[in-house]
Parts: sequence; C-alpha cells; structure tokens
Amino acid sequence: MLKRKFMVLSLLVIGLMGGLTGCMSQSSRAPVPARHKKSNGPQKSDFKLTSDTINNHPRILYAAIIYYAIHDVPIQRWQEVADMDAGWQIEIYPGGHGTRYLVWPDKHISDREKQLAPNWFRLSKQAVNYHSFEVHTDRQDADQHVRW
Repeated sequence: MLKRKFMVLSLLVIGLMGGLTGCMSQSSRAPVPARHKKSNGPQKSDFKLTSDTINNHPRILYAAIIYYAIHDVPIQRWQEVADMDAGWQIEIYPGGHGTRYLVWPDKHISDREKQLAPNWFRLSKQAVNYHSFEVHTDRQDADQHVRW
C-alpha cells in the first residue's frame, strides 16, 4: 500500500513539474531569451524523480502532497488551494506531536488576509495526515482529518 501511494505521488509530481515551476517562486532577474533549436520530435527531460530527489527537494514533495489533496482527499476545503497559477504558501511549525505544514492559498497572501484557519498536513513515515478546519459548524472539534 505504501509503495502504491509513493507511486501515485511520484506520478503526480512528474505531471506537475512543468506547471508548478512558476507557482513556487520566481526569480527577480529578467528572463534570458532562449535559443531554440529546430526539433524533429518530442523533447525528453533529463529530470528523474527518485526518492533521493524527494528527500533533497522538499518543495517537490510538498507540491505532490498538495496536488494529491486537491484531487483525491475528500475534504472540501482543500479546494481553496486548487488555483495552481496563484500557488500557495507553506508555513512549517515543528511541534511535540510532529511538524505541521500549514497551506495557504496564493503564494503572495499577506498576514492580514490570513483570517481563517488554513488547511494543513502532517507527515509520518507511513502516511500523510490531511487536516482542515470546518467553517460552518457548532461542533467542539471542528477539525476534519483524513489519513492517507
């Protein structure tokens, strides 16, 4: 089951690599025009997704986890971060019960705009625990969570 989840996350990351490079951060330098060679066929990327790549590039792992949440986690509030063009902010809070990764919609969101509790996830060796605060409820425990 763990191998299946890793494979799903790996495939999602590969599919996201082209679309998310602009979502995570942008360089302040002006782009340098590329010189294009005439291609006779599809171009191949030299990028290889491996466990070493994920371990050494946590932003790739976070992108895969968020992409998976948007498409496969049955918590509706995760759709708030579905705008890939806007990107997202991730705030990392280490704690006694593990590190929380808070996910805010829009990579340029200001502290003033952060009015509602964000979606967040926690990683363990066996799973990803997705959490979200239920907005319209009178329950004492307003946290929705799914272990994936």
